[in-house]
Amino acid sequence: MFHKPLGESKHAERRLHQRYSVNEPVRLQSETGTMGCRLLDISAGGARLGLDSLSMPAFRSDRWKLDLPTGVSVAMRPVWCGRSEAGVAFLLDDLARAKVARIIARYYAGT
Repeated sequence: MFHKPLGESKHAERRLHQRYSVNEPVRLQSETGTMGCRLLDISAGGARLGLDSLSMPAFRSDRWKLDLPTGVSVAMRPVWCGRSEAGVAFLLDDLARAKVARIIARYYAGT
């Protein structure tokens, strides 16, 4: 499965990690339950998720784990929420972030 890196954006200068356009179903887990959503794009630093509007209140108020299609689960926290999308930051130390970056690049870029 090959996914293209996202092009330049107004936020590109702030991005530390290569971002990949994905659009795949994923699961979120918290202490209070699970919910499905769409992984819209991803980098080693975080992701943009597609959520339905009914999920937004619960999503804003909790810490989550994102179960990636790669088989890796990543702890995360919400950074921003819109009507149907949310941005999350992964809660990783430098070593774990480097490992996740390699996994993402292999899985999504085919490298």
